[in-house]
Amino acid sequence: MSEQQEQSQLWQALSFAGGLAFFVLVPLGIGLVAGLWLDSKLQSTPLFLLVGSLLGIVGATYGLWRKARKIFEGD
Repeated sequence: MSEQQEQSQLWQALSFAGGLAFFVLVPLGIGLVAGLWLDSKLQSTPLFLLVGSLLGIVGATYGLWRKARKIFEGD
């Protein structure tokens, strides 16, 4: 394998890892921030923090599931 092909595969792997991080961190971050904001407005700590965290986890799981399905189906 040539050096250029190895470098291309490295960038593809890094791009894939970055995409996975995006699918996990963004929904979790949005859920946490929204939960904290609602708790501060409604003074219901930690109710909405927990709800936001749960929704973030569900969103992250769904995003990863869609990404994995595309990979395994070959699209």
